Amino acid sequence: MLGCIIKNTMNRQLSILIILMIPVLLFGQEQEYKSKERERYDNNFKYKPFKPLSKKEILNFKNAYFNIEDIADYTPYSDQLYFTPYQDSVYKIMFNPANRDSRTIPKLEYLGKIEKSHILKYEKSGEIEAFVYVSGKYENRFFGESGIWVAYSINKGESWEYLYTGIVQKQPLYVKWYSKLPLINSKGELQIETCLLRQLTPFTHPGPVPTYEIVKDGLLLTLDLKTLMKDTDGDGLSDIVETKFYTKLNNKDTDGDGIYDNLDLNPRLHVQRTDKTVILNLK
Repeated sequence: MLGCIIKNTMNRQLSILIILMIPVLLFGQEQEYKSKERERYDNNFKYKPFKPLSKKEILNFKNAYFNIEDIADYTPYSDQLYFTPYQDSVYKIMFNPANRDSRTIPKLEYLGKIEKSHILKYEKSGEIEAFVYVSGKYENRFFGESGIWVAYSINKGESWEYLYTGIVQKQPLYVKWYSKLPLINSKGELQIETCLLRQLTPFTHPGPVPTYEIVKDGLLLTLDLKTLMKDTDGDGLSDIVETKFYTKLNNKDTDGDGIYDNLDLNPRLHVQRTDKTVILNLK
């Protein structure tokens, strides 16, 4: 009887020891795995510490699609203006001490399909309505990037075109939402004051936010609709978006897998046809 008890005790202890050894064994196996492919991958993506661009590099910045010109009469850059009027109206309700007990959450308001707190600047001119807004749709939101978009209507807001500009706010262009300059010019083009900023510190999560310095002020950015809407291959993605995605401007199906780029979740990777993907085959 005593022998059975000792044996059972030893078995339990051995079982516990094996369980405790599993993570060690797994870790050891993972550490021992090596391959040329993995080494090559790791070398390509080694961590590189943040290094600010030089002022010369910032001053040499040119936008590939839109005209940027110097203007004499402009609204100076300010790093003390944080919230647009739309954002300010929402946050005043959210952070009002009188609303803490009732936990009042402001009702979201939209212009077209865009939440108003994302809008930087809005204007009407006759039949035309337009606004500039920010979105992280095509940007690295984990690093706080915000893309600059345009919404444009020629029928008093009954229908809208939502167009990507390819510009990332503060990288290095900063779009001044507080500018007094009219958004819609006499040609029906969109214009907005900008400046060039130099990022001095990296983005970290959850904070602090990066710091910037002004390199050049007094710039006017003009956004013409023809360039914003240009879609050379007619696949539903503008040339600006295709340049962002590194897809082909003259080929509706960059990877040749039978799915047009605007529907393909990975337009640069050819995937084999299956009974589930055949419904997207447009050829």
